[in-house]
Amino acid sequence: MEAAATFAVGDYRGLDVGSLFLISDYLTTDDWDPVFGESPDVVDALPVAMEALAGVLGR
Repeated sequence: MEAAATFAVGDYRGLDVGSLFLISDYLTTDDWDPVFGESPDVVDALPVAMEALAGVLGR
């Protein structure tokens, strides 16, 4: 929902916008297993993803 709002505002204002999504919690187990930010892969990937997004947006 937040991304949809961001894109709607960007469209209305004539701005380039982008969004990054991270799926980190496990919902396939019997219980909810929140693991956001615990994986070193996630921590290492975030700066790379932000740089890619900035490149797409021309910043």
